[in-house]
Amino acid sequence: MNRNLTKQAEGLADEAAGKLKKVAGKITGNEQMEAEGRATELKGEAKQKVADTAERIEGKAQEIGGAIKKKVGEVIGNERMAVEGRATELKGESRQEIAKGLERLKGKAEEVAGFIEKKVGNLLENEDLKAEGSERQIKGQERQASSK
Repeated sequence: MNRNLTKQAEGLADEAAGKLKKVAGKITGNEQMEAEGRATELKGEAKQKVADTAERIEGKAQEIGGAIKKKVGEVIGNERMAVEGRATELKGESRQEIAKGLERLKGKAEEVAGFIEKKVGNLLENEDLKAEGSERQIKGQERQASSK
């Protein structure tokens, strides 16, 4: 697994743990726990964004490097170099598409988590939890839309 995917996984774990702690704090009325959970959640989101951006940049660099190698191979008549360049270019494009797909998947997970949070808020008759669930659903939908 490449280092960016590892960082994304770490960020996702931090985000999930933070959300759980935040909701637990909200349900129990423990404001400090809620704030600590929110801080951990934000830390996880930031880790994911940094890793996602790095992966997209590295994929773009790989794509460009491959395109250059392909063109040089074509210009000097080296078919092998041209084919290797094209393969590298395609790998770079794939890395970028995988990063976009992961972002869409995380957006869908966010949307579903918001739906669940809203339902829990309904069950507990907790207006704050319902509102946060609705916000999370919208955030997840926006995350999916922005990663296309």
